[in-house]
Amino acid sequence: MTRSQFAVMVVLGIGLMHGPASATPLTPRQIYKQYGKAVVLVFGTDGSAQGSAGTGSIISKDGQIITNAHVVLKDGRPFKKVFVYLKPDKLTGSMKDDLSQRFKATVIELDEKLDLALLRMVDGPANLTTLDFVDPEAVEIGEPVLAIGHPETGGLWTLTTGSISSVVKDFQGIDGKDVFQTEASMNRGNSGGPLINAYGQMVGINTCISRRAADGLAITDINFSLKSSVAVEWLNRRKLMEVAYVKPPDESTQTVVATADPPPPPAKTEPPKEKYTVDGGDGKTLVAVVEPEGKEEVAEDQEFQTAAQADEKIAATGKVPAKGKPPAKPEKVRPKHLTKARPYKLDPFVSARVREIKELEKMMDDMSSEIEKKTGKKKTKSDGMGLW
Repeated sequence: MTRSQFAVMVVLGIGLMHGPASATPLTPRQIYKQYGKAVVLVFGTDGSAQGSAGTGSIISKDGQIITNAHVVLKDGRPFKKVFVYLKPDKLTGSMKDDLSQRFKATVIELDEKLDLALLRMVDGPANLTTLDFVDPEAVEIGEPVLAIGHPETGGLWTLTTGSISSVVKDFQGIDGKDVFQTEASMNRGNSGGPLINAYGQMVGINTCISRRAADGLAITDINFSLKSSVAVEWLNRRKLMEVAYVKPPDESTQTVVATADPPPPPAKTEPPKEKYTVDGGDGKTLVAVVEPEGKEEVAEDQEFQTAAQADEKIAATGKVPAKGKPPAKPEKVRPKHLTKARPYKLDPFVSARVREIKELEKMMDDMSSEIEKKTGKKKTKSDGMGLW
């Protein structure tokens, strides 16, 4: 099956180097090992130890990094100092050791509405590991994805897995801000990090989470990532760098693991018959062949049982019942119900729950009215959408 490939090219900027896509899906472990170093920790500060921490993805060999604008912004302005930390070869769990590779970074461009920012490392190492963008049109709901980031109160370069849950166009009413919804676990600190498909390609940039509804109800597993197309079109439109989508894997080129045909079922053989030699009483030897007992349960034949009982009675009394008189028929036994039949009705149950909810809502409204009278302030509601 051929998938569409979209590429927007510009004359100015620094080119991205794209490698061929893997023909076969990778495991999360393989993706983490191969592309984990393309994910950085971003830290913005005004000179103190306090600041904003988030995640970013290296998208060029010379150290250009894509992240969220809110990671490097404070009160609408970029932080005075921005640092990026490279992933060590092996995590130790010690922040002192794992955050030893620190480099300064400059903010090249940002867009608050789309929540995108482009950074560049200052005097970074050569030949950095990078992540490629893949056309989101080739991504379908249900596809497996993973996120790498630095969630609040969690570890560094944390990997979580999930799948594409849904798509949303013009997210939060902003034109061109198209997002994927995913249940791959994210929290504050994952912001700006990559959402990666099973081939090690970036399908999105993790941007926000939903944790509380307008009425205060807790929400779980609702996370959003900017589609890769939003970042690609923004970078090319601003002429910040030359970007093209990496070609998605073609199913016709995927490696198919050949499996041998299952072995044919063994030929059905009759179970062995047991033979016994019996003395016939006249000097001859008879051979009796006995069929082995099968595993099936055979239902009892009531008529046979009645006849057998009659034979036993004749043998015991020596009397033969009158001809033509049929054997007594067995008495029919009616099955007994263990429980009485009680039809289940849904409507009364639902009605009762609705009444309870209405009573609870009325009670809450009365409480809100009392609070407003005492404080003079009206209760406000929040949409519960959090940036992190």
